Amino acid sequence: MKVVFNGQECDVVFSQYANGRTAIRLTVDGMTYGMATINDPDMWLGKIQVLIKNYSENEGMADALVAAGIVEKQEETKLHPFGCSAWICKLLVNP
Repeated sequence: MKVVFNGQECDVVFSQYANGRTAIRLTVDGMTYGMATINDPDMWLGKIQVLIKNYSENEGMADALVAAGIVEKQEETKLHPFGCSAWICKLLVNP
């Protein structure tokens, strides 16, 4: 599976965090280009939902994953303590 993020075509790699949530990492030539998801254990997420970081170096990440058909945006949220933006997204693919 591929996604274009910041003009770079990346492979999408799925794995799991220790608590069982889905992790999404973008790679180029096997090297990590960016980590799309964040794992906030205090935030409730459904089984097929992921939390996509949408600030700093990940600005536009959610839109790139939507364009690739990997996720669907559901709700924008602010992460504490800094109030940074993230998207709760529904996975559209089976990791």
